[in-house]
Amino acid sequence: MSKRIPTTHPMSKLRHKKGLTLRDVKDATGISVGTLSRIEQWTQFPARGSMLSLIEYYSGALCANDFFPEGAASALAVATVDENAPTKPDPEQPEISTIRCSKQPRRPHYIAEWAEAQELTQADLARELGADKSVVSRWFNGTTPGVEWQERLAALFHCEPESLFRHPDETVKTKPTAIKHSLDCEKLSELREQIEEVADLLHGLDKIGDGIGGADGYAVSAVALNAKSVADSALDMIRAMAHSFAGVEPPPSEARARC
Repeated sequence: MSKRIPTTHPMSKLRHKKGLTLRDVKDATGISVGTLSRIEQWTQFPARGSMLSLIEYYSGALCANDFFPEGAASALAVATVDENAPTKPDPEQPEISTIRCSKQPRRPHYIAEWAEAQELTQADLARELGADKSVVSRWFNGTTPGVEWQERLAALFHCEPESLFRHPDETVKTKPTAIKHSLDCEKLSELREQIEEVADLLHGLDKIGDGIGGADGYAVSAVALNAKSVADSALDMIRAMAHSFAGVEPPPSEARARC
């Protein structure tokens, strides 16, 4: 006889017992507050990755049966234990209520290896991602981060989220995302335009020096020309940086048109 779904979700009881908020759990697992709320209200079953992250976060105090009570979505519960299991329960398989969730497999990902390849420590990851050091530590010990954290880690490592589950030596790193590329090009364009404006002003100052004439005029022109030389060097550096993004170095006459 199947048991009735408890009024209060076991995860909700455990969370309140530990004095945690939904946002605390979200920050640690990457699972949205809305999803966590729906899980605790029995209006949504967690995906396999989310369930394993929650079980790991609560140090094994929860198991699959707490998320999939007997008689509730048995096919989903079976899939949670074995992704290759048939969609219909096998008569020879034990009842769902007898299946206990084992501890999450160690190191299903290669976050530690990706960090090492980029010469980043756990402290570096925590700082760059704005994550708690304890959360990063759990990742290095094998906990699988939520989807949001996976995307942020991939952006930091310049790879696709799927690549986190492959060794970096076996993965070809991707170029920065289109969004990041666009932002960098925009910043370069703004900086280049500002320097070109300064160069134009210095050119005008040189003409003023010619108009003044004499020793004073020569001094003004000399200062203007020296400063313009520095500005021109800066523009050359920006064009070289633009070359690394665009792949083709634009001619000087096209500097304003392309990054």
